[in-house]
Amino acid sequence: MVKRLGWALGGGAVALLALGALLWLSLPVLVEKSIEYLVARSLPGQPFSCTVRRVGISGAALEAIVLGNPGKPALRLDSLQLNYSLPGLFSRHIDRLALEGVVVQGEWRDGRFVLEGFSGNEAGAGKKSGETDYSLPGTIGQLTVKNGLLRSGVRGRMAQLPFQLQFVQGNRPGMGDGSAPLAGSLTLYPEDQELALALTAEVAEGVLSFKVGARDFPLASLAGVLGQDLAGSLQFAAEGRLGLKPLAVRFFELHCAIERFVLRGEGNIWRINGAGGAGGEEEPPFVFSLAAAEDKFHFTSNGLVVHSPVELTVAELAGAGVLTGDGGSGAGSLLLSVRPAGQKEEGIHAKGAFEAGFSKQSGWYFSLKGASQAGKTPRPPLACKAFGLELKKEVSAALTLAASISSLVLRQDKGGELLLPELNIAAVMPGGSQGKRGQAELHVPEVTVRDGQTELRLTGVAATLPLPGGEKGGAAAGKVQLARIRLNGQDLGGLVLATEQQAEGIGFAGSHTSKALDGVAIKITGEVSSSIVDGLHGALRLSAPRQKFAAFNLGRFVKAKQEITLAGEFGLQAGGSFKKGGQSGNLRLQLDNARLELPKRGIAVSGLSLSLVMPDLFLKKSLPAQPLTFAAAKVGDLALTDGKFAFQIESPTALLLESGRFAWCGGHVSSRGVRLSTARNDYALTLFCDRLSLASLLAQFGMEGAEGEGTLNGRIPLSIVDGRVRFADGFLNSPPGEGGTIRMRDSGLLTAGIPKETPQFSQLDFAGEALKNFRYNWAKVRLNSEGDALLLQIKLDGQPAQPIPFRYNSQLGSFTRLPEGEAGGVTHPIRLDLNLRLPFEKILEYGGGMQKLYKMTQ
Repeated sequence: MVKRLGWALGGGAVALLALGALLWLSLPVLVEKSIEYLVARSLPGQPFSCTVRRVGISGAALEAIVLGNPGKPALRLDSLQLNYSLPGLFSRHIDRLALEGVVVQGEWRDGRFVLEGFSGNEAGAGKKSGETDYSLPGTIGQLTVKNGLLRSGVRGRMAQLPFQLQFVQGNRPGMGDGSAPLAGSLTLYPEDQELALALTAEVAEGVLSFKVGARDFPLASLAGVLGQDLAGSLQFAAEGRLGLKPLAVRFFELHCAIERFVLRGEGNIWRINGAGGAGGEEEPPFVFSLAAAEDKFHFTSNGLVVHSPVELTVAELAGAGVLTGDGGSGAGSLLLSVRPAGQKEEGIHAKGAFEAGFSKQSGWYFSLKGASQAGKTPRPPLACKAFGLELKKEVSAALTLAASISSLVLRQDKGGELLLPELNIAAVMPGGSQGKRGQAELHVPEVTVRDGQTELRLTGVAATLPLPGGEKGGAAAGKVQLARIRLNGQDLGGLVLATEQQAEGIGFAGSHTSKALDGVAIKITGEVSSSIVDGLHGALRLSAPRQKFAAFNLGRFVKAKQEITLAGEFGLQAGGSFKKGGQSGNLRLQLDNARLELPKRGIAVSGLSLSLVMPDLFLKKSLPAQPLTFAAAKVGDLALTDGKFAFQIESPTALLLESGRFAWCGGHVSSRGVRLSTARNDYALTLFCDRLSLASLLAQFGMEGAEGEGTLNGRIPLSIVDGRVRFADGFLNSPPGEGGTIRMRDSGLLTAGIPKETPQFSQLDFAGEALKNFRYNWAKVRLNSEGDALLLQIKLDGQPAQPIPFRYNSQLGSFTRLPEGEAGGVTHPIRLDLNLRLPFEKILEYGGGMQKLYKMTQ
């Protein structure tokens, strides 16, 4: 019996040992399944896996812990080591927790960091308000994290931040004592630089007390993580007390200072410092302090100065408020100063007041209102009367914005100015539980732009624009309208554009029917978009097929003192685009079969055609050899035909006239290049004349009825000083060996206004009779300016085709006319010299002829 009992006990012991061994071997698998079950309950739908390598009475080891998609997990741990004791476990105490190879991966979304594959709402799912308990479940003697890596998506790229963490409990023998002080450090390694933050914490009676701070924190080390080109130094110190049951702020205090802050972006450099600096390296740091105790808080700052793209100064910033279990609210005041970047003159000086609040139940809001204060400068480069801004975000609703400004004025150094009596903006940002698209509305009753003699005024500016984002639903179309566009008081018509939401922005299309170019309609299309890769970008296209337009007074639009009429055919193709890092634009303008007239100055140009191509509008330069032609041009009595010119716009103030050619007096006149500039008022060029008709030349200068055969070649140097034309030793000669004839039906024009008793009358009377029919062997013409007159010298060597009724009077030393009916006269070869003094300015301005010549001398 005893023997059987011994065998039974021995067998039972062996069975128990076998069962214990089996359970011991199966324990890692059981623990592994239990962990997976708990994670699945806490985070439903999130893949999770781990491997439990060891579980013992003194510790446990886990490996290959993966939370989320295995190909792109939110959290991965290479290993997790737990050291504990059985008494410690009963006291809810772990001696040591060591994590190694920790990788946390996520992205910045809606202003917060969200783990990869998470929407941001998983944490605390299923818990009701007021049930959250942030008290610690136990104590840990030592916590270490080695080879940690934070991976975050920033602006389409993945940034990495290595880190290590270490915490040690102050009194390790006191297992389970949550009031034991904690001390440790967080070490970051941005851009291979070491940055250590000292941390201390203590929990007593459900209150967590902590301190954290850093000195000379180099902001440049965060450039890669944040995706920004940063520079500067940050110093901060913070301490506080948090209640854990429930979570509530008992006390919090923060002091921070930022020195030499620089943020470089596309085309801009942002610099921030404290208010009161005078520029340069000695500018004070930006200092901010915040203190909160129980349900009240207040903050102060020495002010903030942002140097670009405008210089914005916020001074005397202070505020206070209250905190509640559900949120909080506050209010404060500030002094605001805004002026264009790089300018020394003062701009807007305003005193403002702001209010803000937030609530878990209703959302948050912010409002700012201010009124401008009188400055020392009577005409500052930037000024306004009042402004306001309101932002509101309700829970499960879209963000709304309302902004207004009155009497906004922007002035330039050279006298240009922009005036906006009133500007109102209202917007609903895309998003919210309704998933509707956003929309923005703009209202500007009037906009005035002045630059020198030019004034552009837009009235009735209104826009309703869809904003990208959100789900389908909501208004997808919008509208932009300008009721009136006026240039120098003249109505150009209106503008209406229809807009629609596109994948990344807004597209628009419409037309402008011109009231100036009556009959011309311009088609307008374009889009404005935004993306992470390209930033804000857009395009604008204008097109008008060749269309006829009725005559209109161009002088009204350029504020000319006299009427300038233009009619013809107009065509246009233009486009422009902008994107991150650059902008471009092009223009192709065509003017055909046009007629330009200045009636009061006797100027008329018909058959005018112009082609202008500018491949890059922002270079403000056209292609070379742009053609300008005309069929006929008349300036007073000067008549030109078949004009052909080539030019190039080199800049807004310079034009190169590459070449020119026109028909005049039966021949042709050409010129070489000359550069015209608004910075010059004097020019010199030479006109090259080929086979000009002598008879036509004389008729051009008022000798009506002149006819004949024979041509002249030569050149006419001229200068233009202050808009006045001057000739300098111009000469025209008949071709060698070629003569001609000249016939004048009305020779009395030469002697008009000359007393008959004078020798000058006899000489001009003789020349007039000779020119009624004169064969010449050669001819020479000289042109010079003297004062406001043109000195025209004509030399002819030849023989009269019929007897001249004159005889030589030796007593007078000149020719005298034969009595009526007496035969005879001069038939031998003679040389005629005529020196004419012509009122050239009046010929150009009034179209006067020889009858207006006020003085003649031989």
